[in-house]
Amino acid sequence: MTRRKVVCKHCNKEIAINMIQRHEGPCSRKTIRKDSVPIESISTLLENGKYSCNGCGKEYVRQGISTHYWLNHGDGDNHLKKIQEQLHDFHESKKGKPSWNSGLTAKNDERVAKSRDSLLKRVESGQFMPNRKGIPLKASTKEKLSEARSKFLNERGNGGFRDIKWFKTIDSFGNECTLRGTWELKVSEWLNHQGIMWSRKYYIKYIDDNIKRTYSPDFYIPNDDLIIEVKGYYSERDKRKMSLISEQYPQLKIKFIMKNEIEHIDSITYNSL
Repeated sequence: MTRRKVVCKHCNKEIAINMIQRHEGPCSRKTIRKDSVPIESISTLLENGKYSCNGCGKEYVRQGISTHYWLNHGDGDNHLKKIQEQLHDFHESKKGKPSWNSGLTAKNDERVAKSRDSLLKRVESGQFMPNRKGIPLKASTKEKLSEARSKFLNERGNGGFRDIKWFKTIDSFGNECTLRGTWELKVSEWLNHQGIMWSRKYYIKYIDDNIKRTYSPDFYIPNDDLIIEVKGYYSERDKRKMSLISEQYPQLKIKFIMKNEIEHIDSITYNSL
């Protein structure tokens, strides 16, 4: 494929249009040096060692003042805009051309049919594994994914919660952790104010349908063996999970702080939870 070329106005060389913008910057500076434009004629040396442009008063180091003057006050004025217009015209000229296989199927084209048959043979022989859509995961894989997700949420943050802000903070034991949303941030500040030691990176293993899953509570209070969950909505899935954890860890206390309580949490004491 022959690339479209344009002529550089500084050196008159033919340059591929997708490279002209990269070429013209250094080339323009070479042209200024080649023409030996005196820096003293376009700028004033300041006491801080920089040069003040005589055209606008902006300050630049020696290596940048010539380029600035050429781009903004000399022959290079609006050259980037011109390059963008050239690129726009080039891309517009390429629009509207369909791909070679547009509208072709195995029924109306021999090449597509041949490619399909070859792929099916590779799948049947086990040489190629298609995407896993509809294929159930192994129990061991689910266990690893559950643990990895819990650790990711604690250490990295939002993990799929696009509409929720996340905040880096330090728990009571000096460990860096991530809080999801302003509700959790407010509860952490409330616990700190109450003088309650809390931890974020605490992981609980529990069994669900013969699969070992990993759960990380919003807040774990080690002194009371208590977990605190911050909830805006208590879904059926959450109810099942917390029920299983309560059955498998009867010594563990579980408390919930709901949305309406967070709004006036400063008036609540830890002992009244």
